[in-house]
Amino acid sequence: MMNLYRGISMSNITNFHQHNDLEITSLVKVTWYKLNQTYTYLTTHYGDEGVPSIWTEHLSPLSRKDIDRGWPRMLKEHPSNPPTAMEFVLLCKVRPEDKGYPDAEKAYQQAIGNNSNKHPIVSLTCREMGARTSDMRQMPDNQARKLFVGFYLDVADKVIEGHLELPKAISEGEYVKSDQDSPNYCAFKKWFEREYLP
Repeated sequence: MMNLYRGISMSNITNFHQHNDLEITSLVKVTWYKLNQTYTYLTTHYGDEGVPSIWTEHLSPLSRKDIDRGWPRMLKEHPSNPPTAMEFVLLCKVRPEDKGYPDAEKAYQQAIGNNSNKHPIVSLTCREMGARTSDMRQMPDNQARKLFVGFYLDVADKVIEGHLELPKAISEGEYVKSDQDSPNYCAFKKWFEREYLP
């Protein structure tokens, strides 16, 4: 992983003065300095009087690890023009593929396909969507993709942050193919009833 901060000292960024009441951390200042070095548009647009409040607000919650994760994505996805502050934050977020889950497009293809051997997190997303899973198959592709990806990224965030768990039977690869031919169906049904039904 690249070290974004190698060769940068606070003396390099003394001309970026604080001009609002928000506390600006060194990490925010260094990140803003590097953004300005990468995209001259930012200096032209915002000047060099300090970190704009919108960028301070969005950069402040990020850790160094978050920024190191997002920086290469930013360079790849925004080679000429800078992202907005909100886009930069999205680039820095943990993505499902960072944790070994399918990326959003692969997950969507699994969700709309007839293959019953879906990744556990895709199955969990479909379960969380409820009736909207079947509605999705009736929608135009761009609408269905947008609907599913929104749910998928939310479910993935909750799983990654520990607020939602993959059911144990699913997470261990016990996929339910059909009532008739799945050797794990009975075990899964008993587990599900025990865990989720009163």
